[in-house]
Amino acid sequence: MYTAFVALAILIGVTPAMLIIDGAMLPGLTYAAIALALVFIAWALHDGEAAHLRTLFWPIAIVVSVPAAWIYIQALPITNLDRAHPIWKSAAIALGNPLIGSLSIDRGATFTALCNYLLVVAIMFVATAVSVDRHRAKWALLVLTGATATIAVMVSIQDVAGIKLLSGLNNKATRDTATNSIALGAILAATATVLFFNQHQRHQSVHAARSAPKLGVFASLAAFAICTLTVILFGTIHGLVAVASGLVTLISIVLVRRFSLGPWGGAGVAITAIVVAVSVVAIQAQIQALDPTLAFAPAHPLLSITQRMLNEGTWSGSGAGTFGILVPIYSGIDDVVTNTAAPTTASAIAVELGRPALWAAAIIAILTIFVLSRGAVLRGRDSLYPAAGASCMVTAIILAFANNGMLGAETSIIFATAVGLAFAQSRSRTAR
Repeated sequence: MYTAFVALAILIGVTPAMLIIDGAMLPGLTYAAIALALVFIAWALHDGEAAHLRTLFWPIAIVVSVPAAWIYIQALPITNLDRAHPIWKSAAIALGNPLIGSLSIDRGATFTALCNYLLVVAIMFVATAVSVDRHRAKWALLVLTGATATIAVMVSIQDVAGIKLLSGLNNKATRDTATNSIALGAILAATATVLFFNQHQRHQSVHAARSAPKLGVFASLAAFAICTLTVILFGTIHGLVAVASGLVTLISIVLVRRFSLGPWGGAGVAITAIVVAVSVVAIQAQIQALDPTLAFAPAHPLLSITQRMLNEGTWSGSGAGTFGILVPIYSGIDDVVTNTAAPTTASAIAVELGRPALWAAAIIAILTIFVLSRGAVLRGRDSLYPAAGASCMVTAIILAFANNGMLGAETSIIFATAVGLAFAQSRSRTAR
């Protein structure tokens, strides 16, 4: 299990380098690292850990299998073009030959997107498995905090000194990925600060304070300050609202647990944070003119093109991973397109998977917040981990409607690990 944790820690640790290098081999190396971790988990997992992990992960497996099944259905061949995406029927008429269609306009892109989705699920599973032990959970939180703080330093240096660090300086998608990772990092760093502070208090109450918790408090507090200041100085108002909502959720769950308000109190506070955050951002004038998935997006060259995609799209979507393929089709003569990344994660999901899938994903995210909040309220000294997961989920929901960064590989690794860590510690092994 230690080797699996090392593989996951290395993968998290190289996320800042992934933002710099952006090489073609990085996806393959990511797959290899997770495959190696899965092999060592299967080999080293003890019976007690396996039973606890099975109890934890089987409800998650059912939920995450639904999007995978839908993406797979999108890529299945359909001989009756009346049931396929309309583009297949138009292509058959233009070519004068019968075609085998599908709900997706590009089966290859959809299968690639399915593999990427399964990779994120595998990362979450590995994080859950290695974090069942509280000591490994603490180290996983520290690695996440260090990686996101490093990304924050990179963004700050790039903006202050004008040194190109992120791959594709003018690529908005890369910048969104970095800023979203930093936003999640602020939540994780705050969690680590409270965790080490609690350890310091426990050590003081028993014997002389050790230096390790003190150093942990200062290091985590420094990481929190770096991430938060980077969001304030170099981020957007939406990112700031997302971080603030996540921190409010974290603090509220801690207070609910301290004052024994119960699981429903924690879940209610978390959901209220989402509603308040969306209400604050919704005062923008452009919300009246744009689709809800685009209303919170900043100025973007693909706003009008994406609006047309959403207006003319089907309920089944164009197929996972096909947004960039649709851009030339919906572009006008006067449209200048420099990249094909969707303005927001929500709009990408609505276009590619269909609007029902988008709102189903939102419902699943809210239910996840409730489950993790309940776990945090019912746990003992390890309650901070599920609280951090619920807070990261709140932040992620808001960011999904503000930019496209949640689909980035680096943010996906950080987010999946944080959620897996939260689920691993949401239930005590002795409570079975």
